[in-house]
Amino acid sequence: MSGVEAIILAAGKGTRLRPITELLPKPLFPLMGKALIDWIIENMREAGIERFLLNLHHLGDMIEEHLTEKYPDLEFVFSREEELLGTGGGIKRLLELSRSEFLLIHNGDTYEEFDLGALIAEHRRSGKDITWVMKDRPGNVLVMDGEVVKIGEDGSYFAGISVWNRDLLDSLPGGKFEIMPVLNRFLEEGKIRIGAHFESAFSQDAGTAEGIFEVYRHLMEKKGMKVVIEEGARVETRYLMGLVYIGADVVVEKGAYVEDAILLGSTCLKPGEEAVREIIYDGLRKKMETRESS
Repeated sequence: MSGVEAIILAAGKGTRLRPITELLPKPLFPLMGKALIDWIIENMREAGIERFLLNLHHLGDMIEEHLTEKYPDLEFVFSREEELLGTGGGIKRLLELSRSEFLLIHNGDTYEEFDLGALIAEHRRSGKDITWVMKDRPGNVLVMDGEVVKIGEDGSYFAGISVWNRDLLDSLPGGKFEIMPVLNRFLEEGKIRIGAHFESAFSQDAGTAEGIFEVYRHLMEKKGMKVVIEEGARVETRYLMGLVYIGADVVVEKGAYVEDAILLGSTCLKPGEEAVREIIYDGLRKKMETRESS
Protein backbone atom coordinates (compact mmCIF):
# COMPACT_ATOMS: atom_id res chain seq x y z
CA MET A 1 0.00 0.00 0.00
CA SER A 2 1.80 3.11 -1.21
CA GLY A 3 2.21 6.18 0.94
CA VAL A 4 2.50 4.33 4.25
CA GLU A 5 5.60 3.72 6.34
CA ALA A 6 5.95 1.71 9.53
CA ILE A 7 7.32 2.71 12.91
CA ILE A 8 8.43 -0.16 15.15
CA LEU A 9 9.11 0.74 18.77
CA ALA A 10 12.14 -1.39 19.62
CA ALA A 11 14.08 0.60 22.21
CA GLY A 12 12.83 -1.10 25.37
CA LYS A 13 15.18 -2.72 27.89
CA GLY A 14 13.15 -5.92 28.13
CA THR A 15 12.94 -5.79 31.92
CA ARG A 16 9.97 -8.19 32.04
CA LEU A 17 12.06 -10.91 30.37
CA ARG A 18 15.27 -10.57 32.35
CA PRO A 19 17.71 -12.28 32.56
CA ILE A 20 17.15 -13.53 28.98
CA THR A 21 17.10 -10.00 27.58
CA GLU A 22 20.56 -9.37 28.99
CA LEU A 23 21.72 -11.46 26.01
CA LEU A 24 18.92 -10.97 23.50
CA PRO A 25 16.66 -7.97 22.79
CA LYS A 26 12.94 -8.74 22.84
CA PRO A 27 12.35 -8.15 19.11
CA LEU A 28 14.85 -10.90 18.28
CA PHE A 29 13.31 -13.51 20.55
CA PRO A 30 12.64 -16.65 18.45
CA LEU A 31 9.04 -17.77 17.96
CA MET A 32 8.94 -21.19 16.26
CA GLY A 33 12.29 -20.55 14.61
CA LYS A 34 11.56 -16.99 13.47
CA ALA A 35 12.42 -13.79 15.35
CA LEU A 36 9.45 -11.83 16.68
CA ILE A 37 10.43 -8.81 14.59
CA ASP A 38 10.45 -10.99 11.45
CA TRP A 39 6.82 -11.95 12.06
CA ILE A 40 6.07 -8.21 12.37
CA ILE A 41 8.04 -7.15 9.27
CA GLU A 42 6.60 -9.90 7.10
CA ASN A 43 3.02 -9.06 8.05
CA MET A 44 3.70 -5.41 7.28
CA ARG A 45 5.12 -6.37 3.88
CA GLU A 46 1.82 -8.07 3.13
CA ALA A 47 0.27 -4.61 3.54
CA GLY A 48 2.72 -3.17 1.00
CA ILE A 49 5.05 -1.40 3.45
CA GLU A 50 8.68 -1.14 2.35
CA ARG A 51 10.13 1.62 4.55
CA PHE A 52 10.58 1.01 8.27
CA LEU A 53 11.62 3.38 11.03
CA LEU A 54 12.83 1.95 14.36
CA ASN A 55 14.05 3.45 17.61
CA LEU A 56 16.89 1.51 19.22
CA HIS A 57 18.54 1.49 22.63
CA HIS A 58 19.14 -1.81 24.43
CA LEU A 59 21.28 -4.15 22.26
CA GLY A 60 20.29 -2.04 19.28
CA ASP A 61 23.29 -3.14 17.20
CA MET A 62 21.92 -6.70 17.20
CA ILE A 63 18.55 -5.56 15.89
CA GLU A 64 20.07 -3.34 13.18
CA GLU A 65 22.43 -6.08 12.00
CA HIS A 66 19.66 -8.66 11.89
CA LEU A 67 17.30 -6.50 9.83
CA THR A 68 19.81 -5.12 7.34
CA GLU A 69 21.25 -8.57 6.64
CA LYS A 70 17.91 -10.38 6.40
CA TYR A 71 16.03 -7.77 4.36
CA PRO A 72 18.46 -6.07 1.93
CA ASP A 73 15.55 -5.13 -0.32
CA LEU A 74 13.81 -3.03 2.35
CA GLU A 75 14.66 0.44 3.62
CA PHE A 76 15.36 0.83 7.34
CA VAL A 77 15.91 4.07 9.24
CA PHE A 78 17.25 3.73 12.78
CA SER A 79 16.91 6.30 15.53
CA ARG A 80 19.39 5.57 18.32
CA GLU A 81 18.35 6.77 21.76
CA GLU A 82 21.41 7.15 23.95
CA GLU A 83 18.97 8.03 26.71
CA LEU A 84 15.48 6.58 26.42
CA LEU A 85 13.02 9.22 25.23
CA GLY A 86 9.85 7.47 26.42
CA THR A 87 7.15 6.26 24.05
CA GLY A 88 6.18 9.79 23.09
CA GLY A 89 9.67 11.14 22.54
CA GLY A 90 10.58 8.06 20.53
CA ILE A 91 7.52 8.36 18.30
CA LYS A 92 8.06 12.08 17.71
CA ARG A 93 11.67 11.60 16.60
CA LEU A 94 10.62 8.85 14.19
CA LEU A 95 7.78 10.97 12.81
CA GLU A 96 10.37 13.64 12.07
CA LEU A 97 12.29 11.08 9.99
CA SER A 98 9.21 9.91 8.10
CA ARG A 99 8.11 10.92 4.60
CA SER A 100 4.58 9.50 4.42
CA GLU A 101 1.23 11.02 5.20
CA PHE A 102 0.22 7.94 7.22
CA LEU A 103 2.28 5.73 9.52
CA LEU A 104 1.59 2.33 11.00
CA ILE A 105 3.00 2.26 14.55
CA HIS A 106 3.67 -1.14 16.10
CA ASN A 107 5.04 -2.20 19.48
CA GLY A 108 8.23 -4.20 19.00
CA ASP A 109 7.08 -6.88 21.44
CA THR A 110 3.60 -7.56 20.05
CA TYR A 111 2.85 -10.65 17.97
CA GLU A 112 -0.28 -10.30 15.83
CA GLU A 113 -2.03 -11.83 12.83
CA PHE A 114 -4.06 -8.79 11.79
CA ASP A 115 -4.93 -7.71 8.27
CA LEU A 116 -2.85 -4.54 8.44
CA GLY A 117 -3.80 -3.48 4.94
CA ALA A 118 -7.47 -3.41 5.94
CA LEU A 119 -6.57 -1.43 9.07
CA ILE A 120 -4.70 1.20 7.06
CA ALA A 121 -7.52 1.45 4.50
CA GLU A 122 -10.08 1.94 7.27
CA HIS A 123 -7.99 4.70 8.83
CA ARG A 124 -7.61 6.54 5.52
CA ARG A 125 -11.37 6.45 4.97
CA SER A 126 -12.23 7.48 8.53
CA GLY A 127 -10.84 11.01 8.64
CA LYS A 128 -9.58 10.31 12.19
CA ASP A 129 -6.20 11.49 13.44
CA ILE A 130 -5.30 8.05 14.81
CA THR A 131 -6.84 4.60 14.61
CA TRP A 132 -6.10 2.12 17.41
CA VAL A 133 -6.43 -1.63 17.16
CA MET A 134 -8.58 -2.79 20.07
CA LYS A 135 -9.35 -6.21 21.51
CA ASP A 136 -12.68 -7.11 23.08
CA ARG A 137 -11.15 -8.02 26.44
CA PRO A 138 -10.70 -6.03 29.66
CA GLY A 139 -8.36 -3.09 29.35
CA ASN A 140 -8.04 0.59 30.23
CA VAL A 141 -9.42 2.29 27.12
CA LEU A 142 -13.00 3.54 27.10
CA VAL A 143 -14.59 3.33 23.66
CA MET A 144 -17.96 4.81 22.65
CA ASP A 145 -19.53 4.79 19.20
CA GLY A 146 -16.36 3.54 17.58
CA GLU A 147 -14.05 6.17 19.08
CA VAL A 148 -11.65 6.28 22.00
CA VAL A 149 -13.00 8.74 24.56
CA LYS A 150 -10.78 8.12 27.61
CA ILE A 151 -7.49 6.40 28.39
CA GLY A 152 -7.15 5.00 31.90
CA GLU A 153 -10.79 4.01 32.40
CA ASP A 154 -12.15 0.46 32.56
CA GLY A 155 -12.89 -0.58 29.01
CA SER A 156 -11.25 -2.45 26.15
CA TYR A 157 -7.67 -3.54 25.52
CA PHE A 158 -5.33 -1.61 23.21
CA ALA A 159 -3.35 -4.16 21.16
CA GLY A 160 -0.25 -2.00 20.65
CA ILE A 161 -0.81 -1.23 16.95
CA SER A 162 -2.13 2.01 15.48
CA VAL A 163 -2.19 4.17 12.36
CA TRP A 164 -1.30 7.85 12.68
CA ASN A 165 -1.55 10.92 10.50
CA ARG A 166 1.92 12.43 10.21
CA ASP A 167 0.56 15.94 10.71
CA LEU A 168 0.17 15.16 14.43
CA LEU A 169 3.93 15.72 14.68
CA ASP A 170 3.60 19.47 15.24
CA SER A 171 1.19 18.95 18.14
CA LEU A 172 3.55 16.79 20.17
CA PRO A 173 5.85 18.25 22.85
CA GLY A 174 9.61 17.95 22.60
CA GLY A 175 12.08 15.94 24.62
CA LYS A 176 11.37 12.88 26.73
CA PHE A 177 7.72 12.02 27.41
CA GLU A 178 5.20 9.19 27.49
CA ILE A 179 2.55 9.25 24.79
CA MET A 180 -0.57 8.09 26.66
CA PRO A 181 -0.97 11.10 29.01
CA VAL A 182 -0.47 13.47 26.06
CA LEU A 183 -3.08 11.70 23.92
CA ASN A 184 -5.49 11.63 26.86
CA ARG A 185 -5.11 15.38 27.31
CA PHE A 186 -5.68 15.93 23.58
CA LEU A 187 -8.88 13.86 23.82
CA GLU A 188 -10.12 15.85 26.81
CA GLU A 189 -9.43 19.11 24.97
CA GLY A 190 -11.10 17.88 21.79
CA LYS A 191 -7.90 18.30 19.76
CA ILE A 192 -7.85 14.82 18.21
CA ARG A 193 -10.11 11.92 17.28
CA ILE A 194 -8.96 8.33 17.79
CA GLY A 195 -10.88 5.63 16.00
CA ALA A 196 -11.26 2.16 17.52
CA HIS A 197 -10.75 -0.77 15.16
CA PHE A 198 -11.76 -3.98 16.93
CA GLU A 199 -9.90 -7.12 15.88
CA SER A 200 -10.78 -10.74 16.55
CA ALA A 201 -7.59 -12.20 15.03
CA PHE A 202 -4.98 -13.52 17.44
CA SER A 203 -2.54 -11.15 19.07
CA GLN A 204 -0.35 -11.32 22.14
CA ASP A 205 2.01 -9.14 24.13
CA ALA A 206 5.17 -11.22 23.73
CA GLY A 207 7.23 -9.17 26.17
CA THR A 208 6.77 -11.64 29.05
CA ALA A 209 7.45 -15.34 29.56
CA GLU A 210 3.70 -15.93 29.81
CA GLY A 211 3.06 -14.09 26.58
CA ILE A 212 5.78 -15.96 24.70
CA PHE A 213 4.35 -19.26 25.89
CA GLU A 214 0.90 -18.28 24.63
CA VAL A 215 2.31 -17.44 21.18
CA TYR A 216 3.98 -20.85 21.07
CA ARG A 217 0.75 -22.48 22.21
CA HIS A 218 -1.18 -20.71 19.46
CA LEU A 219 1.31 -21.53 16.68
CA MET A 220 1.70 -25.15 17.76
CA GLU A 221 -2.04 -25.73 18.14
CA LYS A 222 -2.54 -24.37 14.61
CA LYS A 223 -0.31 -27.24 13.49
CA GLY A 224 -2.03 -29.72 15.79
CA MET A 225 1.11 -30.19 17.89
CA LYS A 226 1.68 -30.40 21.64
CA VAL A 227 5.38 -31.29 21.52
CA VAL A 228 7.89 -29.98 18.96
CA ILE A 229 11.49 -31.19 18.87
CA GLU A 230 13.47 -29.40 16.20
CA GLU A 231 15.93 -31.29 14.03
CA GLY A 232 19.35 -31.30 15.66
CA ALA A 233 18.09 -31.36 19.25
CA ARG A 234 19.23 -34.26 21.45
CA VAL A 235 16.39 -35.46 23.66
CA GLU A 236 16.97 -38.57 25.78
CA THR A 237 14.28 -38.13 28.41
CA ARG A 238 10.78 -39.58 28.16
CA TYR A 239 9.34 -36.95 30.52
CA LEU A 240 7.88 -34.34 28.15
CA MET A 241 4.56 -33.18 29.61
CA GLY A 242 2.04 -30.58 28.45
CA LEU A 243 3.14 -28.15 25.76
CA VAL A 244 6.86 -28.42 25.03
CA TYR A 245 9.07 -26.82 22.37
CA ILE A 246 12.71 -27.86 22.11
CA GLY A 247 15.01 -25.90 19.80
CA ALA A 248 17.62 -27.36 17.47
CA ASP A 249 20.65 -26.78 19.71
CA VAL A 250 19.07 -27.98 22.96
CA VAL A 251 20.17 -31.08 24.89
CA VAL A 252 17.78 -32.80 27.32
CA GLU A 253 19.47 -35.72 29.00
CA LYS A 254 17.89 -38.89 30.32
CA GLY A 255 16.01 -38.34 33.56
CA ALA A 256 15.35 -34.63 33.02
CA TYR A 257 11.73 -33.47 33.38
CA VAL A 258 10.06 -30.93 31.07
CA GLU A 259 6.51 -29.63 31.45
CA ASP A 260 4.92 -26.62 29.74
CA ALA A 261 8.28 -25.16 28.77
CA ILE A 262 10.12 -23.58 25.84
CA LEU A 263 13.80 -24.57 25.58
CA LEU A 264 15.96 -22.58 23.17
CA GLY A 265 19.55 -21.71 22.30
CA SER A 266 22.33 -23.79 23.81
CA THR A 267 20.27 -24.94 26.79
CA CYS A 268 21.22 -28.28 28.39
CA LEU A 269 19.14 -30.10 31.02
CA LYS A 270 21.07 -32.66 33.03
CA PRO A 271 19.58 -35.82 34.64
CA GLY A 272 17.24 -34.83 37.47
CA GLU A 273 16.92 -31.21 36.32
CA GLU A 274 13.48 -29.76 35.68
CA ALA A 275 11.99 -27.17 33.35
CA VAL A 276 8.43 -26.47 34.49
CA ARG A 277 6.37 -23.51 33.26
CA GLU A 278 9.35 -21.52 32.12
CA ILE A 279 11.24 -20.19 29.13
CA ILE A 280 14.92 -21.13 28.96
CA TYR A 281 17.29 -19.47 26.47
CA ASP A 282 21.02 -20.32 26.48
CA GLY A 283 20.53 -21.69 30.00
CA LEU A 284 18.95 -18.47 31.29
CA ARG A 285 15.59 -19.17 32.94
CA LYS A 286 12.45 -17.06 33.14
CA LYS A 287 9.58 -18.57 35.10
CA MET A 288 5.97 -18.06 34.05
CA GLU A 289 3.49 -16.75 36.56
CA THR A 290 -0.07 -16.61 35.28
CA ARG A 291 -1.49 -17.74 31.96
CA GLU A 292 -2.11 -14.97 29.43
CA SER A 293 -4.02 -15.04 26.18
CA SER A 294 -5.56 -12.62 23.72
